[in-house]
Amino acid sequence: MRGETANALSLGRKAVELALRLDDPAALVRSSLGILNGNDASPEQHDGRLALAEELSQRSLKGISSPNLADALLFVGNVYLTWGRREEAEQSWQGAKEAAVRSRNAAAAFVPSQVDALAGTFDGQLENVLEFEALIRARGVEVGREQGGRQFGARAVRGALIYLGRTADALAGLPERPDLFFNRGVPVSTRAVCLAHAGRAGEASDILHRMLAARDMSRSDDATSSATLTRLLEAAVILQDAEAAGLLAARLAPLAELVYVVTDTAHCMGRLCGGAAALLGETEKARGYYAQAIEICAKVRFRPELALTRLELAELLLGQAGAMNRAPMPGDAASTPAPLAAEGRVRGESRDSDKFRAEALAHLDFAIAEFREMKMQPSLERALRHKELLKA
Repeated sequence: MRGETANALSLGRKAVELALRLDDPAALVRSSLGILNGNDASPEQHDGRLALAEELSQRSLKGISSPNLADALLFVGNVYLTWGRREEAEQSWQGAKEAAVRSRNAAAAFVPSQVDALAGTFDGQLENVLEFEALIRARGVEVGREQGGRQFGARAVRGALIYLGRTADALAGLPERPDLFFNRGVPVSTRAVCLAHAGRAGEASDILHRMLAARDMSRSDDATSSATLTRLLEAAVILQDAEAAGLLAARLAPLAELVYVVTDTAHCMGRLCGGAAALLGETEKARGYYAQAIEICAKVRFRPELALTRLELAELLLGQAGAMNRAPMPGDAASTPAPLAAEGRVRGESRDSDKFRAEALAHLDFAIAEFREMKMQPSLERALRHKELLKA
């Protein structure tokens, strides 16, 4: 509660080890919650989360209080999803929903709708997801947690709102002038992302740089949570702030092959790191990150992020094709007559440029179809502009 998250996680791991030695399932579940959640963990502190989730999945959890069980299984499902194991995630989520219903406890009241909203976001059922905000709010009133219902409801649908381009609605409920690192910086960094998506670049940049100035986030011993770093990276990429994006992506690179899921929000780390690399002109590095993103998003069926990744990869390829058409190649070998060397260079450039354009077109066609079906209008319009330029 004092913000000493590194110490809290260390003590939590010691509690887990003791619970395992004592073979005490109830203590194990209670002490696992903070580690499984991952909300406070820096990028260097995620080791062991998957092993702990597997440990809980293999144990009998009979006799565990339903509220604790609901939270634990929710977080276990999120861990499995983070590491690309959606089927196991869904099994854990189902157990979480059943435990929440059995408990009739206010603390667990929001779990079923949180699960369904997250699953719907992954599946691209974005407009349907928006209905869960009202359901969660109503549930909050019913169990005497009206403020909690408002907070959980807004958070559960914020990702879908951003994908749909409804940025004003996504900003609703976020404090306009929050403390800099209130709640480990998550609400603050969330506001920065929403402002960036809304085109309010000055305000978003102000939050980004105030937070970067407050801590040296480039250090591996910096305790800033991955959740905060991820949102700041997303804002930096949208703002085209290459310096900030490079610093943040360097910290988050160890998570690039994952879909980072915290409570009821998710981010494709490879796409964000790819966007940062593209900003820095590191084309091949960006392609590698985008390949990781495509692999994990396809594995867990994260439709919005898969479509966005393929759009960004298309943009990268089109940039490569354009650079080939503009820039001269290095000097030709001395043994090759200059006219012949120039002619061969032009033919080679043309072939490579055509290859990049064809690959980009395939990614655009995929993304356009997906954006249209999911009603992601801003992304659809962006993809269509590229398609029109290719036709021109």
